[in-house]
Amino acid sequence: MYDPETVLNPDGLQVYEVPEGYDLGEIDEARIQEAAEIMYDVFPEEVVANWPDLPPEIKEVFLDEYAARLSESLGIDTLDVVVDYNCEPGTLGYTNGMDGTIHINAEYINSGTDLTTILNTVAHETRHCFQQEAINHPEKYPDIPQELIDCWKYEFENYVDGSYDPFGYAYQFIEVDARNFGEDVYNAYEDMLKF
Repeated sequence: MYDPETVLNPDGLQVYEVPEGYDLGEIDEARIQEAAEIMYDVFPEEVVANWPDLPPEIKEVFLDEYAARLSESLGIDTLDVVVDYNCEPGTLGYTNGMDGTIHINAEYINSGTDLTTILNTVAHETRHCFQQEAINHPEKYPDIPQELIDCWKYEFENYVDGSYDPFGYAYQFIEVDARNFGEDVYNAYEDMLKF
């Protein structure tokens, strides 16, 4: 059972540390590479070059295709991407992990926001769904240590809302893990691009 060590951030708010010795980059190396290959397959150079000029509904089709293929490769229920016109200002995207939907803020789709940010967000939110799947079905992921799954479960059950504690939110391990996954996938994808 995960028993987190309580630490205080500089603001005196409580956060928890992940168990020592887990390098998810190594554990997830194959998942990251496969996710990057799917990203490249859905978003080759010609799509990247034309992204700013594509209508929002076409962008949503590409993002939906990526999320569906990525979720399949991670062994989770197929996810759909929805361009959300009701997102809180400043929110890139979110998933509640239960309805099979990743919501991407329409502001970022319509404003010509860099594709890097959007793809990173889709990978990040898909990672949260993967974390939930590992919590609910750890037998599907024998390479993920149970103590780490217990950490994810604890943090979802004791989630720190960024609007109340931005530092605590940012440094929850489930958020660090999702950010790292999104960045690692995008970096591997970027290495495949020819420009």
